[in-house]
Order: sequence, then structure tokens, then C-alpha cells
Amino acid sequence: WIVWSVVPMIATLLRALHCSCVPLGYELHRPSWNNCSAPNVRTVLTANPYVECYDADGIHGLAANIAILGLLLIFFVLPTAAFLLPDIEKRQVSVKGWLRSTNVGVRKGDTVGVGPSPGAGVIQVLQVEIDELKKLADIGVEKLVQLEEQESVFRSKAMKKEVKVVMAETRSANESVGAALERISVLERRQQGLQASLLGDAPWEVAKSRQLEAMAVARVCLREKWINFVQPNDVQRARFKDMHQSLNKMRSEVGAGWLQTSPGVTAFNQYREIARKAGKNMDTVRANLLAFGFWSAVVLLAVPAALFTGALFVAHLGMKVLREYVSSPDHISVELQWASYGDRREVEGQVVRVDPPYGQYAIPTNAEELFGKVAIVFRGRGTQHESSAVKVRRLQAAGAIAVVIVNEGWGTFQPKIVTENLASVDAIGVPVVSIASSDVHLLADSAVVSLGFRRDPPRLIGLKRLRTIIAPSLLMSP
Repeated sequence: WIVWSVVPMIATLLRALHCSCVPLGYELHRPSWNNCSAPNVRTVLTANPYVECYDADGIHGLAANIAILGLLLIFFVLPTAAFLLPDIEKRQVSVKGWLRSTNVGVRKGDTVGVGPSPGAGVIQVLQVEIDELKKLADIGVEKLVQLEEQESVFRSKAMKKEVKVVMAETRSANESVGAALERISVLERRQQGLQASLLGDAPWEVAKSRQLEAMAVARVCLREKWINFVQPNDVQRARFKDMHQSLNKMRSEVGAGWLQTSPGVTAFNQYREIARKAGKNMDTVRANLLAFGFWSAVVLLAVPAALFTGALFVAHLGMKVLREYVSSPDHISVELQWASYGDRREVEGQVVRVDPPYGQYAIPTNAEELFGKVAIVFRGRGTQHESSAVKVRRLQAAGAIAVVIVNEGWGTFQPKIVTENLASVDAIGVPVVSIASSDVHLLADSAVVSLGFRRDPPRLIGLKRLRTIIAPSLLMSP
């Protein structure tokens, strides 16, 4: 009724405001209110009514502006805001949720369930630097061997000046290699400390405290550039900086620098060697044509290759900055999906992978370890035709306080009860969730996890509001 009755009145009022400069509302009370030729009315149809109104009497133009803005607010802005506001109704708990775990992590290559892990967590952050330092240390050892050979040659020729130079380089290389080996030892000890925090039969509250403390110490070791536990921090940072500069310089000298091993330079060197070998078996004319074709291709591809290499270099610097200034968090979260059966409640505890991973045995091999823990089992039939509900009942009987089912494919799924297992629904009293196969490697054995809910996000234009507003308007429309 409001829409169909008030809109004509709005149009009439706007016409009156635009055709006359009389005080607001004056013409609405006259029989000839829409007649702009009425006495004592100044017509402004051919000019800007607001300018004319301000010139005649400023209060009239201001009143007209306020009226128009008020009408726009009432009949346009407020209805639009009402549609865009979230539904005023209680949001439902989603079937999805979050699994939150301490970020101790797993080293790359370690077996997690049914395959090797790509690496995750603080342990993998340490492992990345350990692998990098081992490569640099190997290059430093090769350099020391070369310097030793050069020194013996110079001594045999009585070249004293050159011997002194080589001896100085040898001392610098020895210092750099020694610092790298010390740093590797410190990082490996931090790894061992993280792995030790996952051991023991302490309650999950104590285990969580130990894991957080071990991660904090590892982050300090990474941030402060510790080489040992004896020297002052400023001395260790200076040694760390000198070590990296010296070893990176050696790496460039042996052709193992970042630019020298980039995809563009590597491809250029490989194809140039192929062209060189092929040219040896050709006559002069064909060899020259091959060389011309090769260098023509190099010129054509130089700009795209340079852009691609530049993008890789920027990404490389970005990763270095992230490793330098952004530390790994204490916790990580992965998406889960609650099963249609079991007890839906939040729970916290340590995770243990079932042995065997698919849980196809009537009694798991590590049944004693599962007692009081959150069990991780892989979805799949194994050697028998079994649903996830059957596996959950076995793990519940073994003492698991919750079960996490790892999906075989991409993403999560909702574990459901099939017809033949309807009788076992009431027998399952532990929380049951699923996670994606790509997320299982983030969870270290004995890491402390918590299963939590999330709520559906608010809807911008809810169907309930549209139905409530549109239906009466359609029924009352002429």
C-alpha cells in the first residue's frame, strides 16, 4: 500500500519543487498547485531552480534540497540497506569446522600414513636451512681442497707472495665452513628438541606446553642466527653474516650461484652444448646455419627469458624475506567436516595415526597408543569391504576420544551411515570428522589438536526477507 500510494505523491511534490520557488508545501494547499502561472509564483523552468531559489530567498532552496535528500533517504537508501543487511536470524552451525594443531611439523620425506610428507611446520623450516647450509659447506670443502692444491704448487715454485694469499683464503674458508657446521649442529639439536616434545605419555595439556616451548626456542635460534650456545649474540650474527657472504661467493665461483642455476641460463647452456656437438658432425655450411639458427632463437627468446628469470628472482627474494622476518605460527588450522553420526562436540587431545593406516584390522596394531588420543585413519576399504563407521567403532573400542578420517580424494567429505550399519549409529559416541588428504602431512604424531565448529556466514539477501517483502507487494498491486 505504501509503495503504490506514496509514489504518485512523491512525483507530484518533486514537480512542485522544480517549477516554483514558493515556500515548501505552499502549492500543495492551493487548488492550482501544479499551475506554474499562478499569481505570485516565479517560474524557473528554464533555469536552475536551486540557483534561482537561492538568489530569491536562500531558505527556499535549502528547504527544497533537504526535502529531496529526505525523500531519497526514506524511499531509496533505507530500503536498499534493508536488503543488504544480514538476515536477522540465528545462524546455523555449519557441518564444516576447523581442526587446530600445534605447528611442530614433519620433515620432508618422513612417512605420514600412506606416503612421504612434503614437509611442514617448524621442523621443516629448520630442515630447509640445514639442507642449504650443507650445500654451502660442501662447496666450501671443495674450495679448501683446491686451495690446498694451489698452495702446494706455489710452495714448490717458491712463490711466497702467492702462498700468503692462498693461506689467507684458506683461513677464511676454514672459518666459514666451521661456522656452517656449527650452525647445522645447533639447528639439528633444535629439531631433536621438537621431536622430543612429541614423546612421552603426559596429559595433552603438559604436551601442548612442551611443544609450544620447543617451538619458541627454535624460533629464537632461527631469528638470532645462533651458531653456538657460548658466544654473545652480536658475535654470532657477525660470524653468520661473514659465513654466508664467503660461501655464497664460493658458490658463484664454481658456477652454482642462483643466476647460474636459473632455468633460463641452464636451458641456454644445455642447448648450446647440443648445438656445439651437432656442429662437429656437419660441414662448414650446415654448421654455420645451425649456429645462426641457434643464436637467432636466443635473440628472440632473450626478452621473455629475462622477464621470466626476473620474476623468479623476485619470488626468490620474497621467500628469503619471508624466512628472515616471518616466523612460523604456533598453531595451524585445516578445514574439517563433521560426520552425520557420532557426538558433535568440541574436543582437544593428541593425535596418533592408526597402524595400519586404513584401520582394516579388528584390533589396531598400536591399540595401546590410541587410548585417550585422537585417532587418524585413512578412508578406504583396505582388504575388506568396510565403511568408515565400522572403523570408527573399532577405534572407539580401542579408547580413542575422537576419530579423524582422511579423505582419499581432494577436499573433505561427510562420513555417513550406510544401510547395513544403521544399527551401529547409537553405538558411536565419539566425535567423527574428515579432513583432506593434502592436510594430513601438517599433523605430526602426538601433536595437540582441537576440533571446533564454525557457523555459516550471514547471507546478504536472504530468501526469507525477499519472500516477506515481495509477496505482500505482489498481492496488493493493481
